[in-house]
Amino acid sequence: MHMSTESQVGNYVHGYWGIPTSTIDWCEDDYVVSFYIAEFWNTVTNLGIIIPAILGLITSFQDKSEPRMICGYIALLAVGIGSWCFHMTLQFHMQLLDELPMLWGCCIFLYSLFACSSSPKSYNIMLGVSMLLCAVTVTIVYVVFLIPSIFQISFGILGITMIALSINFIRTTDCSGKFFYCTITCYTLGTACWCLDYSICPSLQYFRTILPVILRPLLQLHGWWHICAGLGITFHILFIYDIRCHFLQKKRKMKRFMGVVPYIRVENTRQEKA
Repeated sequence: MHMSTESQVGNYVHGYWGIPTSTIDWCEDDYVVSFYIAEFWNTVTNLGIIIPAILGLITSFQDKSEPRMICGYIALLAVGIGSWCFHMTLQFHMQLLDELPMLWGCCIFLYSLFACSSSPKSYNIMLGVSMLLCAVTVTIVYVVFLIPSIFQISFGILGITMIALSINFIRTTDCSGKFFYCTITCYTLGTACWCLDYSICPSLQYFRTILPVILRPLLQLHGWWHICAGLGITFHILFIYDIRCHFLQKKRKMKRFMGVVPYIRVENTRQEKA
């Protein structure tokens, strides 16, 4: 639930991190489960982002993946840790730690998409510098002027560009679009949870009071957004990796860790052209 910091002070429940300074507060009541965690369920559900990122890093190192793929999982891990810190404290500097890694991650993913057809062990310096300048510029402008719409518009433009490039790859290559479709499905469900958490917050809070305690976390819809977003980003990294393997002529197969978290296992070494 979006509320200004000033509007929270009167009804604020004291907790370890003090009065929130963030520009956003969600529908979960603060410091109900733990004195040390402002939004308990919105915090722990970030494991749905952190765990796939760690597993992705492990498999990337095992397959000796290119730095761009490793950086993608590092960005995902940074998003999960930043979001954990933000929801745990509801402090503005932690809010930046939540939002800015999303922006930088998009720039990493865009670089990977634009450079999917590049030759092995090659780097597009101009593209990399362009993505770096984009991330740095938006970061500085957002931090200096503290206008949320700057981040939101920039993130939206980057996201739409990624979707357009992904669709183009599906149309122009024989790569399967299943990872991309899973990405869209996860993000659609997650966005629905995000919007409902904002728009029907009073109703959600009421139903939590009448449900058995064990079922109340199921109505923490922003937490479901974290889980869906974590899976969505993971699928999109796999989509980029799948396309990259296609251009590098690598054979690959999708597997699932514990039958849930997806990852790609490269079966053969790259067949490099002379």
